[in-house]
Amino acid sequence: MSKLRSDPLIFFSAAGFITVFVAATIGFGDSARELYSHVSAWMMDHFSWLYIGGVSAVFLFRIVISVSRYGNFRLGDDDDEPEYSLPVWFSMLFAAGMGATLMFWGAAEPLHHAFNPPRGGMESMSDSAVRQAFEFTYYHFGIHMWVIFTLPGLAMGYFVYKRKMPARYSSIFSPLLGKRVYKWPHRFLWRRVWTRA
Repeated sequence: MSKLRSDPLIFFSAAGFITVFVAATIGFGDSARELYSHVSAWMMDHFSWLYIGGVSAVFLFRIVISVSRYGNFRLGDDDDEPEYSLPVWFSMLFAAGMGATLMFWGAAEPLHHAFNPPRGGMESMSDSAVRQAFEFTYYHFGIHMWVIFTLPGLAMGYFVYKRKMPARYSSIFSPLLGKRVYKWPHRFLWRRVWTRA
């Protein structure tokens, strides 16, 4: 029978940080909201290009991978056969990755952006604000969102199913760190909080 195992240092460090962060946010109320708004606005003003450019670069990288000889690389043993067909895999991924998201944010995001236009100083709920709101929503729910899903999925799939490593994010960094990836301080920075025995 499997049981849950936790690394005490990682678990209590994460739980402690979350508890302090939530308590401080509740305790400081409006001051915390203003601080988060300023930080968010500063990051949007200075690093939005990095977000959009980074995801676009990863998109191009995924296209190159797909059309190269690595596009037919099997994530598993060389003689393994796919457990499900491509349409079934796509349906499962779409349902898991988008189903719940679309049910809420598919309506909430364009309404939020139309009511609070993110750019251009437009009047709330004006025609131009509504058009911009849908432009943002189409971008967020388009190809770029799938790129963000597929990059860590591809990396995890390779190291778990091809290299037979533990299903932890730390496994992705093994080419850079070797065996040190599971030792201090890398263990604290990258290891998953829990694993199943």
